[in-house]
Amino acid sequence: MRQLLIRVLAVGFFFGLKLPLPAQEDARGILEKAIKAQGLAERDKFKGARFKYKGTVYHGELIIAYTDDEIYQGYEKVKSAQELKFNGQSMRYAFGFDGQKAWMKDEGVAQGPDKSETGLTASVMNELYLWRVMGLTSLVKFLVKPGPAKDSEDPKAAPLIRRLSDPSFAEREKASQGLVALGEAAVPSLEKARRSTDPEVARRAEHCLSIISSKDIYFDLSLLPEMTIDGKTAQGVRVCSRGHRDVNLYFDKKTNLLVKLSHLFEDPITGENANEERIIKEYQDVQGIKTIKKAVVLREGKKYIDEELVEARYLEKVDDGEFAKP
Repeated sequence: MRQLLIRVLAVGFFFGLKLPLPAQEDARGILEKAIKAQGLAERDKFKGARFKYKGTVYHGELIIAYTDDEIYQGYEKVKSAQELKFNGQSMRYAFGFDGQKAWMKDEGVAQGPDKSETGLTASVMNELYLWRVMGLTSLVKFLVKPGPAKDSEDPKAAPLIRRLSDPSFAEREKASQGLVALGEAAVPSLEKARRSTDPEVARRAEHCLSIISSKDIYFDLSLLPEMTIDGKTAQGVRVCSRGHRDVNLYFDKKTNLLVKLSHLFEDPITGENANEERIIKEYQDVQGIKTIKKAVVLREGKKYIDEELVEARYLEKVDDGEFAKP
């Protein structure tokens, strides 16, 4: 997953159409080659992983060096301990996701607009979703959710949707949490609300959808035109899943390795959207699995992050206590 909240904190101080079967199968073929090339089926045998990174964030004239120690359990739980250095200053903090909601140890660090618990949880779950997409194996296991989608609105959702624009932050947050608690029953109403002209309503509806949908994920796949990335011809696959923004994956046509991921990123601090690209520069072998060693993140075409993996280990078991809030 990399840069899990670094991108947020460094700047913040800091659905789905059913596609024709042939398109699904062609895209699936590309993914299956990539899974084999990277040894990702082997990775699924492990319960978790621990990664340590170092890198640099470029935000205007501000340059931030960071280190990041992350531990995962599947695609459901994560904890990260990070240190940022900039302008002669140093800041350390920790955050995690215990499978239900996100937490942050340093309450003095910005956590998104109004420090919304729902927003922070949605941001972390969206990054875990990207981590799942980059893992590839889920994409071929869970193609298209079976059965018709529920489209009737639950009457309990309507008053909660209205409260998403309440003048009180506390009321807006309670409404968000109430919609998440409704789960699948709230989805039809949230799908409408995410298109609201009120940016606060649209943003909160999207956050609620991402949290609800992250508990029951199925994918639609389609092909993208080939493109050249760092001089390499790459095949593209678009990944769609209800409640999440589309993700475009590109694979080196010769090696079948993932070389680029692009998607529309929402800045949790400003609520603004930006086109983000993650360009993979180098892999290394870790326990027989090709693991990303070096990557560059571009935001609107400009370099935003340089990152390097300095230590990696896939784990047979991870104690649930690792992810509890301190």
